[in-house]
This record gives sequence, C-alpha cells and structure tokens, in this order.
Amino acid sequence: MAGSRHSRLTHEPDWIWVSMAALSVLSLASTGADANLTESPVAASEPEFQARDFHLTGPGLAPRDVTLPCRYFTVQIQSSWGGWNSLRVRRDQLHVTISGTPWDGPQRVIPVRTDVLNGPEGQATVWIVRYKLFSTLRDLSIHVRYGSDHVSGSPRLIPGPIQPSHCVCPSTDLDTWLDRQSCPVSDHTQILADLAPFPQIDMVQALSEARSRFGNPRAQSFCHYVVLNSNIFRQCYGEHVGFHMFPDAFLIFLTSVTRLPDLEFLINLGDWPLSRLSPSVKPLPIISWCKTPDFADILLPTYEITEASLECMGRQMLDMLSLQENSQVPWNQKIEQAFFRGRDSRKERLDLIRLAANHSDIMDVGITRYFFFRDQEVVLGTKESISMFDFFKYKYQISLDGTVAAYRLPYLLAGGSLIFKQDSDYMEHFYSSLKPWIHYVPIRADLSDLVDKIHWAKNHDEEAHNIAVNGRRFAQEHLLPQHVLCYHGSLFQEVARRLVQRPQVLEGMEKVDNERNKQPRGACHCSSEKDEL
Repeated sequence: MAGSRHSRLTHEPDWIWVSMAALSVLSLASTGADANLTESPVAASEPEFQARDFHLTGPGLAPRDVTLPCRYFTVQIQSSWGGWNSLRVRRDQLHVTISGTPWDGPQRVIPVRTDVLNGPEGQATVWIVRYKLFSTLRDLSIHVRYGSDHVSGSPRLIPGPIQPSHCVCPSTDLDTWLDRQSCPVSDHTQILADLAPFPQIDMVQALSEARSRFGNPRAQSFCHYVVLNSNIFRQCYGEHVGFHMFPDAFLIFLTSVTRLPDLEFLINLGDWPLSRLSPSVKPLPIISWCKTPDFADILLPTYEITEASLECMGRQMLDMLSLQENSQVPWNQKIEQAFFRGRDSRKERLDLIRLAANHSDIMDVGITRYFFFRDQEVVLGTKESISMFDFFKYKYQISLDGTVAAYRLPYLLAGGSLIFKQDSDYMEHFYSSLKPWIHYVPIRADLSDLVDKIHWAKNHDEEAHNIAVNGRRFAQEHLLPQHVLCYHGSLFQEVARRLVQRPQVLEGMEKVDNERNKQPRGACHCSSEKDEL
C-alpha cells in the first residue's frame, strides 16, 4: 500500500512533546496494568531531556544471536526517570550511527543502512531504529547519542560473524534459536490449544484423508511440505495454488537462520478453514491462517503480516514498524469520527454504509470496490481508497470481517486509534490474547450498538484513549516481526515433536529452491559455533 516515505535524520528538526503520563507507560507495560494517560501542557521555558534520560532495548542490540530480515531496537525514556512535569525531546539532537567491518576484502568500516522512526505517540518509546545488513560482518558498532553524549547502553561493539538474513548460515538448532530470540511464552498458549487434538500426528494418514476430503480442485487448495536435512520439498493440490509462495518464503527464511528438525505438515492455501469438527469425522492436522470454533485447523500468522515481517526494509511499504512512524497524530488532534474503508466482502459492510447515511457526523465510511454485491454500487456508491497511514488521522476505527477474519487488525491495533471490533467467530493466531474493553471496544455482529458505542467513546474520552493505548501496546508485545517469526518456529517445533513417522520425500514432490544461495560470492561467510571457539 502506498504511503509516505519513512522519516530520516536528514529531515528538518522537529519537536516531540513528552508528558509525565507518557513516562508511566513503560512501567505499566511490565505489569500488564492499564494505562491512564493524560496530556499536560508544555512550557517552552522548561528544561529538555539529556542523554542520560534514555536507554536502548530490543532484539537489534543482539544481532549475532537474533537474525531478522531487518533488525530493530528502541530508544526509550528511562523508567526510573523523575523530574519536571513535562519535557520536550528534539529529533535533531538524536544521532544514530551503525557501521561494521566486512568479513572479506580490505579492513574498512562501512555504514549500515539505517532508518530512524518516531515511536508511537504517548508512549515511552520515543524512537525506533531499524537497520538491514547485506553481507557478513566481522563486527558491528552501534552509536546512539542525544546531543553530544551517548545514551545509556551506547556505544556497543558486537563481535561477529553477524549475518544478514539472506545468508544460508543455520548455526544452531531450533530450540537454541527460539531461546535466543526470547520468543514470548504467552504466544505458546494458542499453539498448544490448536495441537491438543493431535498428540500424535500420522502424516501418511492425514495426507490420504486430506486428498480424499478436499478433492474438489476448484473449492480447496492445500500443500504438503516436507523439510528433510534442511531441504524443503512440497506438492500442492487444487486449482489455485499460487499462495504456496508464502509458506515457501517463511520456510526459506527459517532454514537459512536455524537448523529445522525434520518436519512434515499440511497447509491450507485458502482463507476459509478446512478441518471441520464433526462427531463422525476425525479432525485433520492442517495449518490455516484463520478459523472458527467449528474447525480444528492449526493457526499460523496470516500471509499478510508474515510477508510484511519478511520484507521489512524491503519491497513492503506497510509493516508494523513503519506504521509507528506514520501514525503520529496526537489523540486530541484526531478527527472524532469512526472510520472505515474496504471492499464489499461482507453484508455487514454494506449495512455500515446504510447506517452511516443517518450518522455522517460521527462516521466516515465507504466501500472502495464492489465484487460480491455489484448491484449495490449504484445505491451505496464508492469512496476512493486511501493509504492506511492516513486511517489514523481518525480517532476511531471500525473493524469488520471480510470474507473471513479482517487481516488488517494488527495494523489497526498498532495505529493508536480506538478500535470498534465486530463480534465474530473468526479468529487469527493472536485473538485469544485480546481482551474486550482492554484492547478494543466490542460491537454486535449486526452493528446494532455501534452508534451507541461511538457516543460512549466521545463521552468517555480518557477511557477510550486508555483502550487505544493498550491496543497499541499489545501490537508492540505480540505482533512485531520478531514475534511473528517466533510463532512460526514455535509451531514447527511442536509439530515435529508429534510426528510418528520420519518425514519422507514422496514421488511428485518438488524441491523448493533457496534463491538465497545465489548471492554474490563473498557476500556470506558461514562458520559453525565450534569454529569460532
């Protein structure tokens, strides 16, 4: 999706206003308490922050252990900070330099491609720093100054080898990799719940059943994958199998950074779940991107958020980090309307347009394209699509299902607006951790209480703001690239443990080529941990 380019240090200097309420969010996040934010006026004569008032945190500070498509860390306000009621921080006073020594060639220091993004409004993260490597480095240095002084935790010199994510250098097994990633234990709950019906997985039987049940090539498509000695093989079934590009991509990434156990699984290539629960039919262990309680499918992060995580600082403009930079409108400056744009992929979306016709003062909604209900276009009209970055100029966001779950929900959570989420049986991998009235405001499936809920939010602005802040914090703790890729690794670890047969490459399976092996000579230098001792 098109959007404004990321802000960089070469932009004109700007001010970031930080209130004492914002400083409380960091400690609240560690306890799970709800934020209670209020904004304070800032007097121009008050002192400014000093370098000692900031510290660094995040997976990008351990690049040797944590290999991500792009690394990232945050510049945060010290949780122990105390002092003036309100202060201001200056963007033009932040100076970030990340550099490294190439593994091959002359010993010289080279700059590393770096983005500095503004952190979310009203929280302790003031800036997000992300960077991307393109060759193996002997060492990496990170220097973060505020004014002329280093912030706490800077400078850092990390010895190598430090690998870019495209290098096929799986130096550790999956257990070690997951431990080094500090993968959230809470995300394991959904994985274990999904796998509870499958204490043992007989993939020979499962594949035979899947081919029998889902034999209509126009109705369903799925792939059978085998990972054997870190080589990837697949065979797909159905007419529309182009989406195998998504499981291909995350398996290629994982086999590049860690030694996956021998593994075998089925993955649904459609949006609708497949393994319907029935007293007369045994459930099938098939992976899907969403499901309802009537299905036994095993959830995996959607292809949308997974691709955004893999393409961080690549071809993808919209991702969970860039969204933080591009949703900076302060709460008290947002337009006090409930916003929606989307296709006509569900009847309730049309109902929303009809409802808003009588409540245009509190809603700005529109259908951008018609496919399912084309006869309604002349009745309800269309509105132009806008960048999702511009969604968050509005104080309230309406989240409605499409053909299945609304895959945009992670981005809505990260944007800092209050979400009105439609009650739905559809769920994604993170839904079980979301709490109504904590992270979002629930609305009935038929939208009959939406107008009342919008009026509630307008009349309870502080509570509405708290919920919006909690939703954004949830996205930061569960839906950033590290979390999404951790979830894939954790799920495959559990699936591998349950297999009753050693995976076998079957006749007709195609080997998935790892294009990363075709990097220019000298770009990658792999070495085992034994070699480095």
